[in-house]
Amino acid sequence: MVFLETFNLKIDETQFECLRNPEKEAKVLQVTELHPNFMHGKGIRD
Repeated sequence: MVFLETFNLKIDETQFECLRNPEKEAKVLQVTELHPNFMHGKGIRD
């Protein structure tokens, strides 16, 4: 399941609109899969 989500981020007076990237998040999960301080999971294509 792919979650397409946007959210706003504000740093000082500058506001950014951010878009989550499911493919990038899947890569981060893969790289950090054995590290105890990171979320665990698997990225799969629907």
